[in-house]
Amino acid sequence: VSMATVAGAGALGLRGQIGELSPGAWADFAVIPYHGPLSGAHAAAIGHRGNVSAAMIAGEWAWVSPGYFHQIGMAT
Repeated sequence: VSMATVAGAGALGLRGQIGELSPGAWADFAVIPYHGPLSGAHAAAIGHRGNVSAAMIAGEWAWVSPGYFHQIGMAT
């Protein structure tokens, strides 16, 4: 995974800006509901057909389902 993310960012001269989840880095990802074992997470993400719980675009929360942060114990 790091070869496709962190190493790719370094090859583009963008280490610390893309390819990682860290303060100040750009990040795009979606949060999906999943309660199975870690070994099945990849298949669950690829095959997911339902709603997402939250989405981050360019390091900013673009959409969060109502009550999601409260549900996972995070203050908003």
